[in-house]
Amino acid sequence: MFALQSNTKRGPIVVVAGDDLTGKEGYLVKIGNNAGVPSAYLPAAVTDVAGYVVAEGAAAGANVTLIPLEPGMQVRVVSNSTTFVPGDKVVGFASSKAGLASEYTGSGAAFIVGIAEEVGDTAGQYLLIRALLSYWTA
Repeated sequence: MFALQSNTKRGPIVVVAGDDLTGKEGYLVKIGNNAGVPSAYLPAAVTDVAGYVVAEGAAAGANVTLIPLEPGMQVRVVSNSTTFVPGDKVVGFASSKAGLASEYTGSGAAFIVGIAEEVGDTAGQYLLIRALLSYWTA
C-alpha cells in the first residue's frame, strides 16, 4: 500500500537561478547543488537530466519558477530545430543551444526529456512534447 507522504508538493517549484535565465521561459533546465541550495542551470551536455521547464526566468541568484516534467501532462518547450515530427525524441542540449529542445540524433548516450507530439517547422517555436525522462543509448 502506498503511504501518504508529508512535506512534498506537486506542480511548479521555485528555486534559485544558477545561470542567467532571464527571458528563458520554455527552456529546459536541470537542478544542481549550489552550496546546499537547489539551483536551476542550463544543461551542459546531452546526458544532463534537464527535467524542468522554465516558467518564469530571472537573473542568476534570483528566484525562478520551474515546471517539473511528468509523463501525465504535455508542456511546450522552445525548439532548436525546424524538422521535428511527432514521435521524435527530444533532448535539452545540442552544441551551443543549451536548454533548447533538440532532436536526438541517434548516436551515443543521451537523456531524452520527451517525445514531440506535433510537427516543429520553425526554430524558436514552442513545441508540444510529453515527458519521457529516460537515458538512451544507440
